[in-house]
Amino acid sequence: MAGKREAYFDNARFILIVFVVFGHIIQPFYEENTMLYSLYTTIYLFHMAGFILISGYFAKGFRRPGYLTKIAKKTLPTFIIFQIIYTVVQVSANNYMGEDTTVDLNFVLAPRFTLWFLLSLYCWNVLLFLFAKFRWWTVLVAFAVGISISFIDVNTFLSITRTFVFFPFFLLGFYLQPGFFKQLRRTGWRILSVCILAILFIVFCFYTPENNSDWLLGAYSYEYMGVEDLYGSLIRLVQYILMLLAVFSALSLMPNKHFRFTILGTRTLYIYLLHGIVIQAFRNFIPEEVYNSLSSHLILVILLTLIIVYILGSRLVQKYTKPIVEIGMRK
Repeated sequence: MAGKREAYFDNARFILIVFVVFGHIIQPFYEENTMLYSLYTTIYLFHMAGFILISGYFAKGFRRPGYLTKIAKKTLPTFIIFQIIYTVVQVSANNYMGEDTTVDLNFVLAPRFTLWFLLSLYCWNVLLFLFAKFRWWTVLVAFAVGISISFIDVNTFLSITRTFVFFPFFLLGFYLQPGFFKQLRRTGWRILSVCILAILFIVFCFYTPENNSDWLLGAYSYEYMGVEDLYGSLIRLVQYILMLLAVFSALSLMPNKHFRFTILGTRTLYIYLLHGIVIQAFRNFIPEEVYNSLSSHLILVILLTLIIVYILGSRLVQKYTKPIVEIGMRK
């Protein structure tokens, strides 16, 4: 995987992070608008799963000496720093609104907002040492584990549930070869992909399951979501099928040429970590009725999303936040 960066993957990362930020902006009010509700559901089927699949694709060198240590330095110190920052922001917001400001051990054991990804990313790389000993069929085992993990009521504790729910996409990405993505970008597949995403969007305009957001997050037990284990397993299986369709459809549509925004695809970690602070501030310090009024202004939400992404992905922000974003990678 060494050598010149491929614009396709940087473009994909940029577009997926735009969807991540957009989804987090509309999260408090998406249920107030049918179009936003179906858009949110469609996006959440592929945006993080797509990121995770790409991360797995670039983990093929996991057996190299020092690889796992590098991943640990890249993820764990950053997780601790941002867990503290996110907690300070939340406590400040609670104090501002006159709510309880007590801090307990939960802030250590339950990753805040977007930070679950850092813990899970480290764990996925560790899990490769077990699953990659065998062949591609271990992807099926990973899906089975992802379905079964919600039998256990651990929920957000150390992001264990999410780690196993999303691990199949990381493992699948690990097994995929470059030729697959070239085939995926053929005109026929792209036309089919547009149709699949359009159908999903239209279906979700008319029907979405109960506790929709909880299912999409992949963070909770079946008991927490109010269903029996067998029924929950069937729902998770259908969810996986829809996620695979949505992920490959979305990746099929990613451009493979260099654009002005392509460089931002190399800075998605900055955008991912920092936008959580911005979104938390918006949600906590802007009056709820004002923030929720965005539900009827889709263009404004899109513009706000792009402004946040471009600012947080700028070289200036990268320069001044690198000491904390890449704290474990400093020499």
